Amino acid sequence: MNRNAVERTGVSHVTLSEQFISPNREKLLLDFLFLAGVVLVSCILYIKGLGFYGLEWAALRDLSVASDQSFFGLFSGAYFDHLKMQPGKVFYQVSLYKLFGLNPLGYHIFNHAVFLLNVLLFYAILRKIYGRRLLCISVGLIYAFLPHYSSARFWLQGFEFNLALTFYFLSLYSDLMGMRARSAGFWGWKCSSALSLISSMLINPVAMALFLLNPILVWRQTKRLLDEKVNNRKEQKSNSLTDLIRDNPRTLFYLQLALVLPLINLNILAAFDAGTSNFFHIYRHIVDVSYGTYDWGLNYFHAMAVAYGSFGIGLPVVVWAAIINHSSVTTFLGAALLGLMIFLFLNFQVKRTRSEHMNGLYMRRLIKHGFIIFFLGYGAYLIDVRVRFSSTGVVNVAMVAASLGVALTMTGVVGWITSLFQSRWVRRQGYCIFVTLICVSGFIVNSHIASFWVAANEQQHKLLDEIQQTFPA
Repeated sequence: MNRNAVERTGVSHVTLSEQFISPNREKLLLDFLFLAGVVLVSCILYIKGLGFYGLEWAALRDLSVASDQSFFGLFSGAYFDHLKMQPGKVFYQVSLYKLFGLNPLGYHIFNHAVFLLNVLLFYAILRKIYGRRLLCISVGLIYAFLPHYSSARFWLQGFEFNLALTFYFLSLYSDLMGMRARSAGFWGWKCSSALSLISSMLINPVAMALFLLNPILVWRQTKRLLDEKVNNRKEQKSNSLTDLIRDNPRTLFYLQLALVLPLINLNILAAFDAGTSNFFHIYRHIVDVSYGTYDWGLNYFHAMAVAYGSFGIGLPVVVWAAIINHSSVTTFLGAALLGLMIFLFLNFQVKRTRSEHMNGLYMRRLIKHGFIIFFLGYGAYLIDVRVRFSSTGVVNVAMVAASLGVALTMTGVVGWITSLFQSRWVRRQGYCIFVTLICVSGFIVNSHIASFWVAANEQQHKLLDEIQQTFPA
């Protein structure tokens, strides 16, 4: 099938088994190592300089002076009424305190390990759903470097958002793995999915609306696998209860909803009980173009202005400002190293990628998928007014789930633009260059933002030293 036909129809000779692929383990491990390497390089420059900030000191003080230093005693003391639907958050904070005490480096290393796990799980899920290695590694890379949710990297109070997203990924990955499992394996994956779902919601509901997407994904992939089995005459039909449930898309869809909806309802009730849910305010301003008249509550126009404006179309301007105001040699060297690593890896992969895997129609669909996930990523704030929008402030931690959609959209835009070129070489090299530039730009902006957090930590220590010298114990 020639390029024009593929572009027109979006159909290629890719088989169903390739669409729902079980990635080669060696290639998957290689991709994991590459992603881990670039994430490590991106954070090694600033992680030692991070500390505790603002209200974190108060929370740590309460833990350090608690009369009962047992885990249960600390948990009971920190578990206030307004956290009744988030015991996982308290559990996580107490666990970090028991592990690292008042040493901030341990907290930040652990958080970045969780962040890396998110990147790897996101990539593994993309490979299960899309199958296309170059596309999936590009989305994973862009997400890893997006500055949209920078506070989740530096701010202790935002660490819970990363962990909640981890359990969302574990839940979805378990569902996808269970579709090919048999008997006990199927139910084992289902139990893993359910426990991960509960854990995510009890830590932070940031991924709440994304869980509504899981039943649809499972339903679509189940239909694909059934079509594959029909075409595979060697597949033996089984009449066991497990196989009947696993191979029935409608049954799986309702089973998924039965797991998700009760917890969503509990979060809605908890928001009402805590007084953080003001539906009149939320739905009055959700699409209000005059966002400047108020500064809290969900507004999709302002969310898109930050995600696709400041850090989308306006990213080159932000990067230039960061370069002018933060001319660190180590940052430039890190950017050069990352750029070289990413470009060479992508260039190696693009040579082994079929042309139809980069067709414009498919990329436009990817853009649509990205917008859907972006809107769902803010779904938790349809019932909770506690959200604001900022490109660099601590409140951008709320964008950690929506940024998954941003990564998909950006990858789709890059793929669509480069698909317009007639030359195959230009298409492929252009794709690698654009993805590399987005990643390097994200690294520069994140490093610039991190410099303020590092400087704030240094100022705090200077102030504490002055206080100790002025008022010795």
